[in-house]
Amino acid sequence: MRLDLKDGTRIVTRLWELRNGNVLETTFGAHGGIIAQRIFHGDRDILGYFNDAVAETGTVPKSIDFRQVRIEKRCPKCESDALVRKIEAFSGIDVPVMPLYYCKSCKSESFYLTDEYLRYMIDNNTEMFEKDEIEKMRSDRAAFMAELRRHIISIFASKKIMNIK
Repeated sequence: MRLDLKDGTRIVTRLWELRNGNVLETTFGAHGGIIAQRIFHGDRDILGYFNDAVAETGTVPKSIDFRQVRIEKRCPKCESDALVRKIEAFSGIDVPVMPLYYCKSCKSESFYLTDEYLRYMIDNNTEMFEKDEIEKMRSDRAAFMAELRRHIISIFASKKIMNIK
């Protein structure tokens, strides 16, 4: 199920889908980049989460033909506009922590890390950081995020997974 919401001057999309018996909720920014995602384990169905979001936002849903959210970026390898989320391209795979994309044209894999998603990951996983890292994050968040982004890019580069810019 998909819900498009107006957030100030931009449109934000929330998508709920079944993944390996769980419900994956993904929030996309205005240009299709992932800004948050979380997995719900349990016996609730997609409609329950969708209805919660409708009540929370006060949105009046309209029924239209479903369409996937597309990222408005080009493949970093072949420059085609054939990028899809990796979990859309291959059924049954686990949901990756990092938003991964697959190019239907050249068959390459890439990742796209929005600032919002990086902030979301940091704020929701503080237990993964050492005490000195948390202090550094609190004193200069921008520098901490830039350093973390550099580390992430180098890890993916070592695996020959390109960064979508």
